[in-house]
Amino acid sequence: MIPETQTIPRVSILARLLPSLSAWIVMLGAAVNALLLMGVMNAMRSAESAGIGAVATGLAQAQVAIVFAFYLAIFVTAISIIVMAVRSFIATKTVSPSGWFILVIALLGSVPLSLAWKAHTLLLGSIMNRVGIVTVASTIQLCSTLALITAGVFSVVLLIGSLAPLPSVLRAKRSWAPIIVLVLMEIALIALAVIFQMNMAWLQRVGMRESF
Repeated sequence: MIPETQTIPRVSILARLLPSLSAWIVMLGAAVNALLLMGVMNAMRSAESAGIGAVATGLAQAQVAIVFAFYLAIFVTAISIIVMAVRSFIATKTVSPSGWFILVIALLGSVPLSLAWKAHTLLLGSIMNRVGIVTVASTIQLCSTLALITAGVFSVVLLIGSLAPLPSVLRAKRSWAPIIVLVLMEIALIALAVIFQMNMAWLQRVGMRESF
């Protein structure tokens, strides 16, 4: 008598795509932010007499992309939480991704964001401390370029992770684990959105006053 082989359930593509989309949106916002920051830096190098107001306005405009990305990612993550919660109460032919999978996705999304923020703080510090842009230009260029590269590479990684079969370690053993990680991710996104929104509003006020 031939024993029946037990089929291993697949990990839901939708349950993986939604968190991946949220992280990708943040990475896209960080990449656009990095591009705009390089534009502000190049403008400062071309016009060394650029005032504080003009630079602050340019930095505020660069923040718009990432702030918008945060709010869109918050919306997508909220949908992901709802989908995960519904899946935990109904019978499905697929399993949910583990909390580790979602945590890795969140960490990948934070890398381009951290690099873009580093470039932003260096550029802002150069005008606040009245230090020549030349002294930090190479570091700003490096951080911005790395933000663009990591955003592109990690986008491919997210796509593969959302569609390819996952190992057993990345399959949810407990239905509530990925929901908890998603809720923590949502809280982090809301906190970052508030911080970046406040920073953008402050830069806009500096741009109008033309002084810190």
